Amino acid sequence: MKCSGNNVYDPQSGKEYMNIADMYDVGSDYHKVFSIPVLEGSTFTTELGDSASQEVMVSRNFIKQMEKLAGWTGSPVGKQVFITEHQGPYTICGIYEEIHLGSQVAEDFDERPTVMFYNRHPNHLLYIRLKEMGPAQIKEVQDIVSRTMPSQEKHVYSLDLEMTNQYNMLLHVRNSILFVGLCILVIALIGLIAYIRDEVNRRRSEIAIRIIHGAQVKDVQLIFLKDILKIAIPAVLTGSIFAIIISTRLLELFATKISLTWYLFGGCVLAVLIIIFAISCSMILKAAHSNPINNLRTE
Repeated sequence: MKCSGNNVYDPQSGKEYMNIADMYDVGSDYHKVFSIPVLEGSTFTTELGDSASQEVMVSRNFIKQMEKLAGWTGSPVGKQVFITEHQGPYTICGIYEEIHLGSQVAEDFDERPTVMFYNRHPNHLLYIRLKEMGPAQIKEVQDIVSRTMPSQEKHVYSLDLEMTNQYNMLLHVRNSILFVGLCILVIALIGLIAYIRDEVNRRRSEIAIRIIHGAQVKDVQLIFLKDILKIAIPAVLTGSIFAIIISTRLLELFATKISLTWYLFGGCVLAVLIIIFAISCSMILKAAHSNPINNLRTE
C-alpha cells in the first residue's frame, strides 16, 4: 500500500512540522474491519452529519512526533491540526495503533506517521472481512458484487494473497538457502561416514589389541570420538559464524527485524554435533563388537 504525502503545518507561522502518509478517506468501520486498535478517543462520529468530515484520526507515531516538534502535551484528542491539501482545521477524534505501509522489505517500507479522514460515500475500494477465506468464498463474493453493482466490472482480491505475493522473491531466496544448507549437511555427513570407515579399517588391529587387553567398547569409542570432535567442533563453529554473518545480511533487507538470539544458532550447532556423535558411535560400535581375531588376521 502506497500513500501520498502531505505536510502538517502551523497556519500562523507557516512552519511545517513533518510530512505524513495521507490515507485520505475511510469508512466508519475501517478500523474494525482491519482490527486496528484505537488507543485513545474513538472512531469518526458519523451521527454528527457534516461535522464528521472535519474529524481526523492519527497514528500513535503522529502524536509522538507532534509532542517532539510542536511541544504538544496532555491528551491529543480534541486538538486541531492543519494538513496541506485539506481544508482545515481538523479535530483529532482518535488515535490508533501504528500500522505498516507497504511490505516489510526495507526499500518499500514507509515509516511516516499516518492520518485518516472520514467520507460517508463509497470509495473505489470496498473492503469485506470474511470468517473463512478460500476460492469458494472469493467466487461467492465476486458473484454478489457483480449482481449488486452491474454498472461496471468489479474484481475481488484476497488481501492475504496480495500480501503473500509481495514476498514471493524472498520466499524463493529462503527456500534456496534452506535447500543448499541441507545439501551441504548431507554431503558433510557422507564425508564423515567415509572418514570414519577409513579410520576404522586403518586401525582394526589397534581396536582388536585394545579389546583383547580388556578395553571396554566405550573406551574404544571415546578414543575415536576425541579425534573426530577435534575436527567437527571447529568446523561447526566456523559454519555458525558464517551463518550469523549471512543471516545479518539477509535481515538488512527488512524494515522490521527479529533478534538473532544465541540459542537459535547454539541449537543448530548442538543438533549437528548430536548427528555427528550418533553416526560416529554407531559405526565405531559395530567395529568394536567384531571378532578381534578376524581383525588381526587381516594384517
